[in-house]
Amino acid sequence: TAIEAYRLRRKPARVRIENYRKYVVLNIAAIAGTLVHTGFIALFAVIGADTLAQFNVFSVLVWGIALWCNRNGRHATTIYLMCLEIAGHAFLATATLGTAAGFHYYLWPVACVATINPRMLPKQAAVIGYTLIALFAYLQLRYAGVPYAFDYAEYQPLMLFFNIMASALPLILAVVIVRHLNESQERRLTEIANRDELTGLYNRRFGNDFLHQTFAASDRMTRNFCIAMGDIDHFKPVNDRYGHEAGDQVLGGIAIALLGGFR
Repeated sequence: TAIEAYRLRRKPARVRIENYRKYVVLNIAAIAGTLVHTGFIALFAVIGADTLAQFNVFSVLVWGIALWCNRNGRHATTIYLMCLEIAGHAFLATATLGTAAGFHYYLWPVACVATINPRMLPKQAAVIGYTLIALFAYLQLRYAGVPYAFDYAEYQPLMLFFNIMASALPLILAVVIVRHLNESQERRLTEIANRDELTGLYNRRFGNDFLHQTFAASDRMTRNFCIAMGDIDHFKPVNDRYGHEAGDQVLGGIAIALLGGFR
């Protein structure tokens, strides 16, 4: 799947493993922001909003810098750049085109992104996020009556539709990918907890849980089962003569044979 392909991408060397989820979310947002604002340059030039077209040239540069910062592990700087650019763009576009154009809707996803800033305490990040939502409310009330005074006025509802959908896309994708990463990490942690690190075989903890479940299922369905126990003959002399590393290799080889022959 596309999500699996994204997850398997090589992690940049300067991104710490504990910040990988932040990196993924911010990378999606930065790529989407760069592409969307590139399209806005052409859009504003066509409708005659030259000031907005020129501002979006600057916006594309800012999003490119944010993308570079994120891939170099500077996630906090990336978030600051995103918040400042979107807040400025939303204010200027809404003041120029009015709320019917829908550019202030981009404040919603960036408010959520602001809350994952690693340099802020959770309460501080929440205040920043809520401030951006307050800016959305202000723009909605202050510029609701601004008339559209540019070309192609008949396409203004289409512009509103696009902006709503485009502002929701990075947020939805980020939530889906974070969910996928969480589930993958949970599966990985479960494997680490239940399998022996050397051999990859299930450990005693898993065996005890499995036996309890098997006993309970046998009682419910009156079905018999058996337990087979095995031992490795002459294993101690191998450790004594060739060392523990050789013994580990023997255990690994036996584990591979067992894994290949049993479910």
